[in-house]
Amino acid sequence: MTIDTLRHVPLFESLDDEAAKELCKLIETLDRAERQVLFRAGDVGDAMYLIERGKVRISVRATDGHDVTLTELAGGDFFGEMALLDRQPRSASATVAENARLAVLSREHFLSFMRSNPNVALEMLTAQGLRAEVVRRARVPFGPVLSGRTAFLEAAGLIEPGQRTEELVVLRAGR
Repeated sequence: MTIDTLRHVPLFESLDDEAAKELCKLIETLDRAERQVLFRAGDVGDAMYLIERGKVRISVRATDGHDVTLTELAGGDFFGEMALLDRQPRSASATVAENARLAVLSREHFLSFMRSNPNVALEMLTAQGLRAEVVRRARVPFGPVLSGRTAFLEAAGLIEPGQRTEELVVLRAGR
């Protein structure tokens, strides 16, 4: 995995060279044969994937029981990045459509990286289209303010569960 390849993922495009090299060391290579299932819709999201070579089919099961292909991804494409942030169940299945070499970043490794680089963590979230604002003398709990990002920030070690503060960084979608 090269730094340039890693930067194809919008979540990582703002990383400086040092941080990108450190993150590349946490990525594992996975070779998978055609028709092998990487994950199914409903599985807990625990990793993101970058396709180095080969193809991966992203599909959902229709109400009539047939699989419907949403897209077929190839070398340079990535998928599953939201699992790094929210650990929600997968919304679709991923199956290797052509023998593939994948670069895999586990949520565990990603969160470890974020804990050791909290400034990079905030830069990455901001680069993702989240707007940071400093709110003075906040008197509200983090949960409602961060709407869904709280668990990620807690897991990354950026805030404590239920934390309140005199100065609060509020993240919200939009530019």
